[in-house]
Amino acid sequence: MLKYLNSDLVICSPNDLTPLVNYLEQQGICTLWSERAEDGLWWATMESPNQHDAPENTIAEILTMIEAIPTDFKPLWNGCTTREFDMGFDSGHEPRSMVHTLSMGLLQRVVANGCALKYTLYAV
Repeated sequence: MLKYLNSDLVICSPNDLTPLVNYLEQQGICTLWSERAEDGLWWATMESPNQHDAPENTIAEILTMIEAIPTDFKPLWNGCTTREFDMGFDSGHEPRSMVHTLSMGLLQRVVANGCALKYTLYAV
C-alpha cells in the first residue's frame, strides 16, 4: 500500500556527535543509531517520538527540538556537514496516487536550520 512511513533526521560531522545526540534524546527524540563510521565521520539517525501520518507534522516536531538547542550545543549542530530530513514512503500499488505538501512556513524553518530534504521510496 502506498503510504508515508516516517521522517528521519540524519546528521553527519567530523566531530563526536554524542553530546548533541544525548541532548536531543533528553528532549524526546529517538535515536536509531549514532556512531563513528568507517569513513571517520560521526553519523546519527534520529526520529520523532510520535508517529504522524504526514511528513509536515513529523518534521515540524523535530525542528522544534532543533530550534531549542542551547548555545553550548550549537557549534556541534553548525559543524555538521549533513543535516537532512529523510522522508520514507512505501511505494505500494494502491492507492493510485498520494500527495503530501510541505508548507512554505515549514520549508523556511528547514532552510533556516541548514537542513536538506531527501525522499526515500521503498519498493513493494
